[in-house]
Amino acid sequence: MENLHGQEVSPAPVVVPYPSAAGNPRPPLDECLAHMLNQIDYGMLLVDGLLQVHYANGAARRTLAEGHPLRHAGGRIEARRERDAVRLRKAIDEAARRRLRTFLDCGEVRERVCVAVVPAPPGGRDVLAILVLGKTAVCEDLTAQWYARNHGLTAAETQVLELLSAGRKPAEIARLNDVAISTVRTQVFNIRAKTGARSVGELVREVATLPPLVNALSPAAH
Repeated sequence: MENLHGQEVSPAPVVVPYPSAAGNPRPPLDECLAHMLNQIDYGMLLVDGLLQVHYANGAARRTLAEGHPLRHAGGRIEARRERDAVRLRKAIDEAARRRLRTFLDCGEVRERVCVAVVPAPPGGRDVLAILVLGKTAVCEDLTAQWYARNHGLTAAETQVLELLSAGRKPAEIARLNDVAISTVRTQVFNIRAKTGARSVGELVREVATLPPLVNALSPAAH
C-alpha cells in the first residue's frame, strides 16, 4: 500500500469487535475493565499528586484494609510510617515529572511489602501514577488449592504443596504436621507423580507462576 508520496506504508489494523451472544447486549467497556481488574489478586490503584485515589480494584481495597503498610483513608492513600510516606510522595513525583518507575519496600523490616509506582499514561486527566501492591507470599493458599484440585491431590498432599510453596522444607513440614519425614517424602513423591514436576523447585515455580486470580466467592471478584 502506498501513501500520497508513493511510499510503502503498512495498512491500518482492522479492529473486529468480539461478537456478543444473541439477545445479550455487550456491557460498557469501562464496566468490563473494572470487572477484569477485580479478578486479579494484585492490588492496583490510580492516584494523583495529592495522593487522592481515583480508582482501587477489589484486591487493593481488601489488602489495604488488612494491615498493609499503606492505607486508604478519606479518599487518599497514606503510609503508616513517615519513612514510607516520604518515599511514596517522591516516587509519585518522579513518575509524574520524569516518567520513572520505582519499587518501594514499605513496612517493618520483617514484614516488608513491595509497592510498584508506575507513571500513568500522558493525558490521563489528574491521575499521575499507578500503584501495584506486591504480595506477601510467593503463592497464595487459594492458588495452590486450585492447582491441587486440578491434579487430583489429596487433602494431605494439598497441605504439603501449600507449605512447599511457602518455602518450607520437608523436615519442617514433618514437624508442623507431626508426621515422620518419610511420610512427607512419600507425599512429595506422589505430588510430583501427579503433576509431572521433575523436582520440588520446578513444582514450586509452576505454582508460583499461575494466574493470580481472586476467589470467585470474594466480594472483590464482583
